[in-house]
Amino acid sequence: MVDDQPDFRRLISFTLQNSGLPVSVETASCGREAVEMAQDDPPDLLILDIMMPEMDGFEVCEQLRSNVRTAFVPILMLTALDDAANRARGFLAGTDDYIGKPFARAELLARVRRLLERTYGVRVPAETRGLRAEIGHSASAPTALQEGAMRIANASVADTATPPGESMDAVLDLPSVLERLDDDRDLLRELAQIFLEQAPAHLGQIQAAVRSGDAKTLRERAHALKGSAGTLAGSAVSKTAARLEQMGRDGDLNESQETCATLEADLGRLVDALQRLIAQEAN
Repeated sequence: MVDDQPDFRRLISFTLQNSGLPVSVETASCGREAVEMAQDDPPDLLILDIMMPEMDGFEVCEQLRSNVRTAFVPILMLTALDDAANRARGFLAGTDDYIGKPFARAELLARVRRLLERTYGVRVPAETRGLRAEIGHSASAPTALQEGAMRIANASVADTATPPGESMDAVLDLPSVLERLDDDRDLLRELAQIFLEQAPAHLGQIQAAVRSGDAKTLRERAHALKGSAGTLAGSAVSKTAARLEQMGRDGDLNESQETCATLEADLGRLVDALQRLIAQEAN
């Protein structure tokens, strides 16, 4: 599993290790490391992010497909770049499947099982058959994915600092997060702590990119923050980071300073909510 964000690596590892599938999970934090690991010991399946420093997921995919040792390794791209153009580019680079972030657990496991079965003819372990009921209960995995994306797209962006005593529900969609984590509160605390450790660096890099007019760095760092906040259903932060990411992609930073200020306020509310959550869980 390859992703430059430690919270996503932890989340995907947890999802797979608790699926009932007979898997062990190894992770890489960048594309170059992933290529080296795969060529040294080809994996049975690769879950691959796209936007990573040094070497992106498209290039990783192309390099693996051009090497005889890794040419037929099944690849599943899992990325926040979920538009039609990037999907097409992913398939042209050689990916076998493609899922957008935030992802639905049932869909991810169903697609992993399908790739393993199709490639190696493995049988689905009995422990995972409950996923069929889970998928049926939620109508369909793609629908759950779309609903998650809609929650982020429709979230309102607050303009003021967190009022004292503001409910966490106004900032953090806790039921959605716990559902995604199979109600594992220890993992929730771990992911929250990872986010809190990363948040100052994310914000500082975004602010520096805005001050220097560095559109490329703004796009990359806003994308990373968008994904990390999405893991914890921090909708306002995800939405504001997505706006900055689009500004970086378009190369138009005219409104970036004002949007960056909004992001700082949104992030402050989410950090406060997560700190309160960790304190409550500890008690």
